[in-house]
Amino acid sequence: MPAAEIRQRLLDTGYTSVTELKPDDGLWDGKGVKNGMEVRFHVDPRTGAMLSERTDD
Repeated sequence: MPAAEIRQRLLDTGYTSVTELKPDDGLWDGKGVKNGMEVRFHVDPRTGAMLSERTDD
């Protein structure tokens, strides 16, 4: 799935911004803002499914 589609899915599911999105070890690795907090995440590049999310605090 292209980065633009992944970014749009994230924005559609509550992220207010996606500040970083890059391929990493077969996954999309990124950083964004959700509910006012900075969040790091991993997304499955084939399906666009969220695999993990964590805040940086």
